[in-house]
Amino acid sequence: MDQTFAHGISAFASILKRPCTLEEAIRDGERLLRRAAEDAMRMMSVGIRMSRRHKAA
Repeated sequence: MDQTFAHGISAFASILKRPCTLEEAIRDGERLLRRAAEDAMRMMSVGIRMSRRHKAA
């Protein structure tokens, strides 16, 4: 993980919410990736709002 952090990657998240077969993951890959991207953007949005509130306080 140190190498990953050294390259600027500071967080990981799986696109899978539950165990599944490789076939299921491949079949549902587009949907899983889209949902994971939406989740990541929501987390970033929350972080930005929290940062703004902290600065305003």
